[in-house]
Amino acid sequence: VGGRGLYRGVLPAALSMMPACAVRMGTYEVLKKQLAAQPWEMPAGALVFVASALSVVVSASVRSPLDMIKTQVQTGAAGSAAAAIRVAVGSGGLSAVSAFYRGAGLTLLRDVPFFSINLLLYEQLKARALAMQGRETVDGVAEAGALPAMQAILLGAIAQGIAGFSTTPADRLKTYVQSGAAIGVKAAFSDILRKEGVAGLMAGAGLRTLWIMPQGCIYYPVYELVQRAMSPKSE
Repeated sequence: VGGRGLYRGVLPAALSMMPACAVRMGTYEVLKKQLAAQPWEMPAGALVFVASALSVVVSASVRSPLDMIKTQVQTGAAGSAAAAIRVAVGSGGLSAVSAFYRGAGLTLLRDVPFFSINLLLYEQLKARALAMQGRETVDGVAEAGALPAMQAILLGAIAQGIAGFSTTPADRLKTYVQSGAAIGVKAAFSDILRKEGVAGLMAGAGLRTLWIMPQGCIYYPVYELVQRAMSPKSE
């Protein structure tokens, strides 16, 4: 494979993540405010969890087609992003749409709980950190952009790591199906239990956690920085 092969598809990967993250977090902030403004009372944790889950579903409309292109390029099934698009569009009609959204259900199976747990933990840890500093939160939800960079790095790593570890079973099932080892989630679940037992669902949990924690060290400080820059108070 070589060093160059390890970075095959890095451009489609980056291009798939940037708009998906923008849509997800933008939707999350809008939904969080809309839900908080409703006449019924919703616990802060439930508000964050629901807003995050819905934002992942919305962002899937952007991420799934780009994910398909990334996968095609990285596996060598297509020589470039343009070639992957031509193959998908070439099937025409509903088949073309289906080709772009192949595997979306499996991705949501993992990403809805992952990002919901992730943001729930981060928001709760952030609110606790601000409370210890004597700074206020609104109904248990911290003000956007209120956390210093070093705290955002630490809390982001914790939230990302715990969310990654706890959703390892969903990630294992997704990978098992997409690798062709099973035809569906139910078959994958039964096959893993039969061959490896319950522990098989947590295979690779340590590596997944170590791989995913550094992302939180970058993601959340940038998120806080952008929120601070866009805040009316900074203008």
